[in-house]
Amino acid sequence: MFTEEGAAQHQIWERRLFEAGYSVLAWPREYGGADADVRQQVIFQEEYLRAGAPDRINRLALGLAGDRVR
Repeated sequence: MFTEEGAAQHQIWERRLFEAGYSVLAWPREYGGADADVRQQVIFQEEYLRAGAPDRINRLALGLAGDRVR
């Protein structure tokens, strides 16, 4: 179930990813992305899942918007 506390924790996690440059890998750097190519994105996703990192609640939105940012 989605809770206020869970939402707050996801916001903290997303902020950490953003600050580390891992929030939106495919986006250009000038828009806060990492300008990563497909290979880099796949490697990141594999390692992210292997580490047991939490599911990203905004994953679909970032993916759809990313095509428009480029």
